[in-house]
Amino acid sequence: MDDYSSSKSKNTERKNRKETSGLSMPFKKILGICLLTSAAAACIGLTAYACSSLQKTYVKSTIRKKTDEILHELEKCVYDRKTVNASLCRNGGRSLNSFFPSAEDYGGLFIEGIRVSGFDTGTEITRNTDIAAIEIRIRESVFYPASIIHYAVQITPDQKFIIHEEGSDRYIRHFESADGKSRSLSPEEDSAEKFWNIPPYRDIAEADTSEKIRLLKALPEDEYGRTEVLLAGILYDNGDSDTAVNLYRTAAAKGSRAALYQLALIYLNGTGDMNDSAKGISYLTEAAEHGSNEALNHLGTLLTDGTLIPENHDMAAEYFRKAADNGSAEGFYNLGKSIINGANTGLTSGAEIKSACSAFRSAYELHYEKHDIYAYLGDCLISQDSDIIGAHRLYRKGVQLNQPLSLVKTANLLTLADPTDRESFKEAEELLLRAVALRHPEAYGNLSRLYFLNGRMDEAERYALEGSRLHDSGSADILNKIRAVR
Repeated sequence: MDDYSSSKSKNTERKNRKETSGLSMPFKKILGICLLTSAAAACIGLTAYACSSLQKTYVKSTIRKKTDEILHELEKCVYDRKTVNASLCRNGGRSLNSFFPSAEDYGGLFIEGIRVSGFDTGTEITRNTDIAAIEIRIRESVFYPASIIHYAVQITPDQKFIIHEEGSDRYIRHFESADGKSRSLSPEEDSAEKFWNIPPYRDIAEADTSEKIRLLKALPEDEYGRTEVLLAGILYDNGDSDTAVNLYRTAAAKGSRAALYQLALIYLNGTGDMNDSAKGISYLTEAAEHGSNEALNHLGTLLTDGTLIPENHDMAAEYFRKAADNGSAEGFYNLGKSIINGANTGLTSGAEIKSACSAFRSAYELHYEKHDIYAYLGDCLISQDSDIIGAHRLYRKGVQLNQPLSLVKTANLLTLADPTDRESFKEAEELLLRAVALRHPEAYGNLSRLYFLNGRMDEAERYALEGSRLHDSGSADILNKIRAVR
């Protein structure tokens, strides 16, 4: 009996174990699949990391290789002109890029482009001098935005070419142009404020005003005038304009285009003896001739509005184009605007649209977010791709930055379907009132039209009158309609 009970118990236990084992099989399969999936994901992650690391290594080695190729072609322009087209060697010529393969040929996504500027072989080079600046846009990974690396190319007394990387002590150099005037090639030269990022000035950038003055005066003389520019700026802000002007003049004599530009601003915006528009324009023109991007853009703007100097849109566009060729984001933006303004009644040809939109996109790629950039980018999406949704997104970015034209265009899109819809009307009204506060001429006509369509005639007439005084054609049209109704 005991043996029988024991055998029965064992059979029951075996059966239960079998049933339990059978129930767990699906869970085992699921667990196995999960483990395999995790292993596959880990492999993919490791592979992606390895690929990203290899891509970074490849990019760094390719940059050096391509800069060496640039040097080789620049050498041809100087010493072996029979093998190159001399027109390709002119100062600022973008056609220098035609020497090199396209972006796809040297890294595709990861090396986006190379620009050479400031190159001039109009005279025989006989001294230690820089002859070109190289700008390389790279992207180390698909997950990061492009960054820009600058190099200065120097020809040494023994006629060898070397590269100075941005931030090095000998990065900023000078070369002799055809007219015998020296100018700096460094992108830092365009703005006095950027000097604080260059040693030894960045070491004292955080000091208080009196300490900055003491430390700047203690520095040895700077052959490029950077010390004088920084010291002059501090003294001018503290009311010592006479000393500041003398320091700027000293720096200008050393070829500092930043000093020339600051002198231009002093005489254009100063008071009393310091207010002399003729002197200001003279210094501004000289700074522009020396390649100052700030001066080129400023002079182009003056030529556009015609206040201090006669209006000349063609010449203004040329100044903006020179600034753009130097890599100025604002230059690209102003160039795009000048193309639009030059079309009189708007962009009528595909070539004009393409050229203007290309300039705006170049400005945006250089992280330009000022003025009405998002409104123009949105217009380009509509005109070239019929992408109203994408344009609305860009207008909204401009609204966040309180850009007047984006405020107007967003309001127009909101009321496009039904200008009497209460919700749309309320938001559009708020946007247009913000644009009016910024004194944007188009805002008056659009706000007047919105009030007119909603039966608010007194308000419509008031804003139409204000807009007409600002020479807004839309305001004049609405004013005529209001008077016709009354």
